[in-house]
Amino acid sequence: MDLRRTVFWCFFFSLIALSLSASWKNICSCSEVGFCRRHFKRDPIEPQPAVDGDSVEIGKWDSHSVTGLMSTAGGTKLSLRFFVYVYAVGRSHVFRWIVDDVAEFTNSKRHSVNKVLNPELQPVTLSEADLKVDKDRIVISSPGDPKCETSPCLEIALNPFKAQLTTTDRRGKRTVAVTLNDNRMFHFEQHKFMAELKTQIEGFDSKYCKPGSGSDDASKESEDEEPVDDDDDEDENEDEEEDSSPPNESSAERTCEEPGDLVKPECDGCWEEAVKGGFKDPKKRGPESIGMDVGFPSTGHLYGMPERALDFDLKDTGDKRDPIRFYNLDVFEFEMDHTLGLYGSVPYVIGHGDDLSVGALWLNSAETYATISSGKPGTRQTMWWSESGRMDLLLFPGPSPSQIFEQYVQVTGRAAMPNIFSLGYHQCRWNYRDQADVEYVDSQFDAYDIPYDAIWLDIEHTDGKKYFTWDTSKFPDPTKMQNDVAARGRKMVTIVDPHVKVAKKYLMNEIATKNDLYVKDGSGKGDFNGWCWPGNSGYLDFTSSRVRNYWMDMYNSKNYPHFTENLHIWNDMNEPSVFNGPEVTLPKNAIHEGGFEHRDVHNIYGYHVMQATFEALVQTRNRKIRPFVLSRSFFAGSQKYGTVWTGDNAATWEQLRSAVPMVLSLSVSGMSFSGADIGGFFGNPSEELLLRWYQLAAFQPFFRAHAHIDTDRREPWEASESTREMIRGVIIERYKYLPHWYSLSAMASRGSSLPFREEAKGPPMRPIWWHFPGFLGEEEQFLVGDSLLVAPNMHEGKKKVTVRLPKDNVWYDLYGAVSRPVIGGELSISSPLNRMAVFQRGGSMIVKRERVRRSSKAMILDPYTIDIAPDGNNTAVGELYADDSVSYEYENGAFALVHLVYDGNNIHCEVKAGGTKPFEGSEAVVERIRIFTAGNVRGVKTEDGKYLQTKLVNNVLTVKKPGVKLLSNWTITLE
Repeated sequence: MDLRRTVFWCFFFSLIALSLSASWKNICSCSEVGFCRRHFKRDPIEPQPAVDGDSVEIGKWDSHSVTGLMSTAGGTKLSLRFFVYVYAVGRSHVFRWIVDDVAEFTNSKRHSVNKVLNPELQPVTLSEADLKVDKDRIVISSPGDPKCETSPCLEIALNPFKAQLTTTDRRGKRTVAVTLNDNRMFHFEQHKFMAELKTQIEGFDSKYCKPGSGSDDASKESEDEEPVDDDDDEDENEDEEEDSSPPNESSAERTCEEPGDLVKPECDGCWEEAVKGGFKDPKKRGPESIGMDVGFPSTGHLYGMPERALDFDLKDTGDKRDPIRFYNLDVFEFEMDHTLGLYGSVPYVIGHGDDLSVGALWLNSAETYATISSGKPGTRQTMWWSESGRMDLLLFPGPSPSQIFEQYVQVTGRAAMPNIFSLGYHQCRWNYRDQADVEYVDSQFDAYDIPYDAIWLDIEHTDGKKYFTWDTSKFPDPTKMQNDVAARGRKMVTIVDPHVKVAKKYLMNEIATKNDLYVKDGSGKGDFNGWCWPGNSGYLDFTSSRVRNYWMDMYNSKNYPHFTENLHIWNDMNEPSVFNGPEVTLPKNAIHEGGFEHRDVHNIYGYHVMQATFEALVQTRNRKIRPFVLSRSFFAGSQKYGTVWTGDNAATWEQLRSAVPMVLSLSVSGMSFSGADIGGFFGNPSEELLLRWYQLAAFQPFFRAHAHIDTDRREPWEASESTREMIRGVIIERYKYLPHWYSLSAMASRGSSLPFREEAKGPPMRPIWWHFPGFLGEEEQFLVGDSLLVAPNMHEGKKKVTVRLPKDNVWYDLYGAVSRPVIGGELSISSPLNRMAVFQRGGSMIVKRERVRRSSKAMILDPYTIDIAPDGNNTAVGELYADDSVSYEYENGAFALVHLVYDGNNIHCEVKAGGTKPFEGSEAVVERIRIFTAGNVRGVKTEDGKYLQTKLVNNVLTVKKPGVKLLSNWTITLE
């Protein structure tokens, strides 16, 4: 009997566990969301909004902006206020367009997302020469170019309102890069109170009000009177049931005070609507959505808009497909080719064509949708709409991919400089059972001579899912455990989620309760409680800096026992996930600090969790050790605080293939340090699938194996001997390229402050079109930097791979016949299980470290290898950035950036920045140089005339032990 009961309860809780995350059937589509229905198939509104030219001036309300008044679509009053800011970024300018309510601008009634932008970047001060106003239009020029001859300009037509960003493309031609409201879809639902609503809804009758909801006097507010801000008023009747009596009942006692009191159906989903799962979403402020079309008349391909499992080259959404949704959710086993959003949102899109790359960031943290359509060849249109908040759009003029990337990250913030261990291999599982299990896994890597850098602990390591605690029955000495792992140069990562178990004598809950740190329920009075891993939980209000400061104080050995300098953090479930909430997240009417509803801030909740954790680790370690933070949820600008991943994928070939477009979409959208879980989180991969996944992931920025608690163990040694050895070989290859990965990461983090080669700038993983024309629809191949082209085999049982190499370039097959360069084009290569298809571009030089060590830390003093791949002119260039790889001493000058040049006769190295202050590893020397297709070389000598030992095999010349210090100025001559 006891056995049967045990089996039953195990089965029961397994079923519950399967339903904890949001499955697709529990996620709302556009047709189930009121404001999306109102926008999706809406016809252009006539008359259109209009700008009042007489109101336009510089510095009226803001000293840095052009400001003016405008009417809404179909409106007659000048009820909207707009702002235009210009930011100097690199050699160009970024334009920002903001629209807000006039009556509510000064009290910030609509939510803004300013805090995600780079605080160091300020708008330029415009002069009268930068603004021209005539009867039909206004023109805002970039400072220093009043005639709009070379720099970007924003031209605004007054009536009807339209705008266009003009710029100079890569061929030097002036072109229209972006249009606003060209399709007349601008729509701005202003906050309304009931006195106004009555006059605007045709056929209004008080019979549609709830009974007893107010007095007649309360509904007689003058239409001309400025509405009173009642956002903070208490809704005394919100718990009462709606009246079910027929409409023809006497209406003497029926009046309306609050927008939620109106039950007339003509305004679709404006004041309350049903949400899947039996939930209701009351909307005290009524309809407040915004929307506008954004066109790309000079670029025929669109990219970005993460996070979702779509093609990298975004296709039209069309009338029969849901719009692209931006709404962060805990999605269970996400499906492929789906427009619904996943765990993070970056409402940023890149338009790319043969001559121009341009970008647009729709800066809004509420639930947002976007459609994509095509016009004439070479043009695309998008339509954006959000449930609440102000209209805030940033336009990035490019014109090249590297320039648009630099513009975007300078505005939203550069990626955090990584700690070197984060670029190594990570071993993770839900969950390593206990301390003995951790010790076993750690020792097995050494037993099989496989390098790795971090072992991870999921939720089971805690005491009852109470974060900042340990289950000491399973982990009796966490400090010793961490120190033992660190003794071999490795780190540990533990999970810390944002939900807090509501329990007495639990420090985090006591602090949160005492200091009022939780998100409030819809009444604004009580703490919101929901269900997550610990059971009944509170949700910290991370949108509040005050809450984030308390969170920062948790990361020390007093509040987080056994917190050591070798421990780093994983923030999961931070969409946030609420198992018993609508769409498995917080209700939209939950209240945050400042009175904002959760609907206003939903998509930046995870951003602020990650921010708080990153800043906590920097603070508690006195800015001596760079933190590593992994977050599942994110928003534009999250790259400032660490790493993201694609979430809970599955062990299928289809999801392996999805890892390329998903990570590329993240990369071009600023999230330059991202990856996908090796092998898939759910399910058990075959050995072939697992191996192919390692081969792909070794050339993606974040390199982690992770698995669900119910899957088979899949550490490398769990596979057959042959597969284990091939996996080992792949991991070793990753470590050989760590200097290259680190240099690319520094370029993404420090690109504007150091003289990296302009043509090489961009995220570490990037699309082929970043550097080569064409390849606009490529979904399976990609570049690492500007030098490596990766063509992974991602198809079961496939024995050959078709590689598409950019033409007019020489390429070297690094795992094939490197001595025989290939001219660009399409070729088919053999693809046995132990073969990766990776090509080095002719004309490039890559710096590596090739000694096999336990971890990245053990490699810091190792000598370097330089691989030179000459182009058709027998020349090549490269660069390397280095510092101590763990601290912030690079801010004090302890770094070096060197440029490498090969001209066929000499190999030159020149320090371009830094190099004056020593750091650990700065004295490392070059142990070998390999020159592919070197030809006839009689001898190789150093600057002091010393001849070096060489070896020529299959036309690859190896120069042995040059002995030069890499991070210095030197020359080696070939004779």
